[in-house]
Amino acid sequence: MPEEAAVREVKEELGINIAVKDLVPAWNFIAEWNSGTGLLFSVFGCRAEVPTKGFNFDKREVNDVKIASFDQFYKCMMDHNDVAFGEGLKKLEAKL
Repeated sequence: MPEEAAVREVKEELGINIAVKDLVPAWNFIAEWNSGTGLLFSVFGCRAEVPTKGFNFDKREVNDVKIASFDQFYKCMMDHNDVAFGEGLKKLEAKL
């Protein structure tokens, strides 16, 4: 299940625990390529407590972690002017 994979990766890469029940589905993207391969991309949102000592992330897998308010994140993402993506972000934030 993609949800279980998301929970596992957040634990492995950021060192925090989240629960499958707390995940809010946002997007699924499927690409099929001519070579017979493809890509399944599932995006979830959730709220999580920021550890008081910061994130204990795996530096081999994560370059950096930034804490941002939704408004800061939204402004950064909208630099690409993708209106549909922006609306999706607003819908996800409302569900959280």
